Amino acid sequence: MYIEFNHTEVVFQQPVNHSPASDDTLLEVRGLAKQYLSKNHTIAVFDNIDLQVRPHEVICLLGASGCGKSSLLTTLAGLQTANAGEIRFAGEALNKPDPRLGMMFQDPCLLPWLNVRQNISFGLTLDTGPKFCKVELKQKIDTGMQWVGLQNSADAYPSQLSGGMAQRVSLARALVRNPDILLMDEPFSALDAITRLGYARITIEADCRSPQRGSVGHPRYRRSLDFG
Repeated sequence: MYIEFNHTEVVFQQPVNHSPASDDTLLEVRGLAKQYLSKNHTIAVFDNIDLQVRPHEVICLLGASGCGKSSLLTTLAGLQTANAGEIRFAGEALNKPDPRLGMMFQDPCLLPWLNVRQNISFGLTLDTGPKFCKVELKQKIDTGMQWVGLQNSADAYPSQLSGGMAQRVSLARALVRNPDILLMDEPFSALDAITRLGYARITIEADCRSPQRGSVGHPRYRRSLDFG
């Protein structure tokens, strides 16, 4: 599905389904709106967003810079509240971050005091997520580094990585958690065109391996939607 934004309104959706959510709907959004307060007036960021995400569905948000794509993603992730509407995940109201949703930001957001291996494993060690034994944890981290080709940089720190390498760490960190929904905010913006297509394929293949994952994001370039 492609959703195109024009300022604060969705001007193109395909397909649009206004029927009640089916049993396999992972994420459902109804009438979602967000405003920011600026001095003595409010700025409408997006309004009246309806959206359903089902297993293995990839949804791309298209639009000009500043039209609300990133704000929508951070709202879906529970990192900021909406002014109107509702978000439901697996049939339950979602109003705070949930470990079943993963988020990749425009910036890699790596922790500078942790090396590559430790940054990838960070999300796997949180109290809110499932628990893994040492063997399982090592296997997941090794698999993540293999996916993004960083096996030889496991002990490197963020200050020693290029922008593209840091973004690959961010991708591995998101994928090893195996979230049900993966939200991506220009996730491959620091990668060259050829590498970008390669890691887009990795993300799609990870969706196929997952029993039910869906993905929502916006690419930096429209061509990055062409996965070959």
